[in-house]
Amino acid sequence: MKIRIFMSLLATTVLFWSCDEPQPITDSSFVYNPFAFKQDTLNTVSSITSGTSDIAWGDHLGGWVGFNEFYKAGVSMDFTFPDTLFDSTLVDSVRIEMRHVLSFPAMGTDTTVYFNMFETTGMTPDISTESYGDPLGSDTVLIDGGNDYWSFKLPSELFLQGDSAISLGIFPGVDSVLSLIHGSGSSLRPALTFYSHEADTVDSAGNAIITQLYHGIADTVYMHLMETPDIFDREQYAYLHQLSQDSIIFTLDIESIVPEGDTLIHISSASFFPAVDTLASRLYYATEDDTLRSFYLSVTDPISEITIDVQLGESGSYLSNEINTLIQAALDDERTIIDLVLRPNHIGYDPGFIAISKLNEETEIQIYSSMAVRP
Repeated sequence: MKIRIFMSLLATTVLFWSCDEPQPITDSSFVYNPFAFKQDTLNTVSSITSGTSDIAWGDHLGGWVGFNEFYKAGVSMDFTFPDTLFDSTLVDSVRIEMRHVLSFPAMGTDTTVYFNMFETTGMTPDISTESYGDPLGSDTVLIDGGNDYWSFKLPSELFLQGDSAISLGIFPGVDSVLSLIHGSGSSLRPALTFYSHEADTVDSAGNAIITQLYHGIADTVYMHLMETPDIFDREQYAYLHQLSQDSIIFTLDIESIVPEGDTLIHISSASFFPAVDTLASRLYYATEDDTLRSFYLSVTDPISEITIDVQLGESGSYLSNEINTLIQAALDDERTIIDLVLRPNHIGYDPGFIAISKLNEETEIQIYSSMAVRP
């Protein structure tokens, strides 16, 4: 009978140990106690601050054109090319080539969207005043097919012999649709292609022979963005959206989880729960076939410079938000205060946004830890 009791206790011990095997403490002067587990829920946010800044869009491959309830956006592009290109006897057709990726609302009732083309050389477009530059025409782009290639013929008089650069802009027409566009074919940035029709020459089918003289991609792509005035309730919420470099800093007091005396703490798990208001947020399907809407974020401790990826699901629940290494790094540095910087982490490729309550007590961290003590 005693053997059965002993075996039962041994099995129970093995079960507890296998559920969450703690990491070993390397300091030989400490003895690990695998049963000294602790659970803490911290509502100790002392401040929430937020800020926005423009993205350095020259590093991006494409951008958003159009407008919806919340934003109005367009793109401009800089091109440089050989100044020996423009022999008026050779060049007779120039096209800008792009690709429509997707529009929001995705796969809506419209099948086309209108874009307006401008020359923006020597100026900075102002989307708030609709000062875009010299108009070059407009065109429709198919959006119901998702990836649709678009080639827009530019006026031949736009280019003069000796030119070596030009800036072009694409801005919204009359449609209240926000569309993501970038380069065509093998290039992810928009491209300019120059053609020449060879005089009095045809192919075997009787079509005029066309020679491609030059094909060059945009050096830089800039997005111009304007928020709808007073559309965001910044008194109640801090916002994170992926069309600018938004950030929210949460300052937390973690002193309550610091052990007393000759004790070390090991953070086995720590979950970060900013108070997202799903009704005030907008999360979009990435594609028509996706069954899960999500928003990708990062959390950074600026002292340790550790960054953790976080993913927020459609219902406001977190699909991943494990930040144990951030909390452990702060405790190892003997800090009692930690700043957590929350940012979108795939900036520029999703027009959605999340709204986070500014009430400090609504944000929390749940921590599971174990202890090592001196013998």
